[in-house]
Amino acid sequence: MAKIGSLVLVVVTLLAASCGGPDDSDTAGDDAEGTTSPTSAVIDDDEVTSVDVLEDTDLVYRSDEFGDWTLRVFYPDTEGPWPLVVVVPPQLSVAYAAEEIASRGAVAVVADGWARPEAWRSDPALHLYGEMNRAACIVGWAQAHASDYGADAAMTTIDGYSGGAMAAAWVGLGQADDSACADKIVEPPVVLVLGESQFLFHHERWDPYFESGDPEPVATVDGLINPKEWVISPGLRVGLWSAEQPLGETRTIDNPPGEDSWIWLRDAASPFMDDFVALGALDDNRVDWLDNADLMELRMEQAGVDVRNEVYPIAHRYEDPVYDLIFSIQP
Repeated sequence: MAKIGSLVLVVVTLLAASCGGPDDSDTAGDDAEGTTSPTSAVIDDDEVTSVDVLEDTDLVYRSDEFGDWTLRVFYPDTEGPWPLVVVVPPQLSVAYAAEEIASRGAVAVVADGWARPEAWRSDPALHLYGEMNRAACIVGWAQAHASDYGADAAMTTIDGYSGGAMAAAWVGLGQADDSACADKIVEPPVVLVLGESQFLFHHERWDPYFESGDPEPVATVDGLINPKEWVISPGLRVGLWSAEQPLGETRTIDNPPGEDSWIWLRDAASPFMDDFVALGALDDNRVDWLDNADLMELRMEQAGVDVRNEVYPIAHRYEDPVYDLIFSIQP
């Protein structure tokens, strides 16, 4: 089992931006399989060392009617064992984050995609329904191949931000269906890291699906925020993070909300309005990522989960405080 400083971990990171998010360009490039990427600092307690990073590309984790779904692996050019990191992006590449995590001393698996473009934009119901289950295939592949890169699947952390946090939570809280995956999830995560997302699907683009009477949207919200539905490991640790100034996915709301307010359609899933009022979430007449994080923190506490909820002075993307959070909450 790998050690980073005094920490033992395997990290599975699901990174995605809700509705595409910012332009998180792929700073890792499209290096050939097994090529060496630049080194970067690894903090081992107070000592800084360096790790060379290699990359394998175009690895298929699932084939279905929409084609082959691929990923790449960043891994240290030294003998492990190492932690394992799986990054599930939006439609834009976030390989830069996987490479950074690997350079700090981990095996990082980053998917080239997990949801069809129309599931992010033209038909978000697709994202709400079946697309999130595809993220389970990435975790399954990563665990099945962990030993190939010197990682230990028994210590898995699932990490996601923005739209990826919805999928990360869906998988990490035991809601995903991996029956269509060639490689099944064999170990529950020991750590779950979720940043800047809307577990309530509060954006107005989701309204038609909640208004349709289809039970799937309600069941999806219920699976994300209702501890009674979760299937988690007893010692699960959770890290939540938000930027100080949410950049998007903010929706206005009356306080108290009217009888026809959009929020009641979400509340029908797993009643949360009492918790929202207690948290002061409606005091500023808006619902944003910070409110979603606060609600998730409360629900984690109600479930007896060890949880941290942090707010950082950063942009809506992975930066140093987030990487630090991933490693700092390991068991």
